[in-house]
Amino acid sequence: MSARLEAATHQFQTSILVSEWFYNELSASARRYCRMVDRICVVGSKIPMEIWTVDVFNYDIDNFLEPIVGENGVQKLADWGTHEHFVKMQRKSGIDGWLDAFNAGVDRYIAGDFAAARAALEQADKINPGDGPTASLLKQMERMGNRAPDDWKDASGRGYRQLTSK
Repeated sequence: MSARLEAATHQFQTSILVSEWFYNELSASARRYCRMVDRICVVGSKIPMEIWTVDVFNYDIDNFLEPIVGENGVQKLADWGTHEHFVKMQRKSGIDGWLDAFNAGVDRYIAGDFAAARAALEQADKINPGDGPTASLLKQMERMGNRAPDDWKDASGRGYRQLTSK
């Protein structure tokens, strides 16, 4: 699974993709830094899953997540809820409203309402041009003629697509 998700990072132009099962194991604090980018089946699987990424816009942080070792010689955990680096890594000016537009687009896409999804994702693209997951979803809908296929939804009533490359 990790190899399939790593390969898909190129398609979504992200540094990391994680499965919904991994995402669900994260703390609530850590989940705040993640965004769902699609719902897919990887090659060799018939089980749809959400895929998530962690956006990093700012790599210019001194000693970024440098390990802190306690008196007992064991590395301390990085607290997603309080560590200033997690906030700084996602700081990017001029993208107010982008995440809301992107999330609305993903929700409409999975629901099969491609017209509303396209409108929201195009708005997200205007706010934050060059975002890989936005471009990937827009291209995918275009490949499908901007219309959800008849077999788009599974038994849960949510849409997904099969990734075609390993």
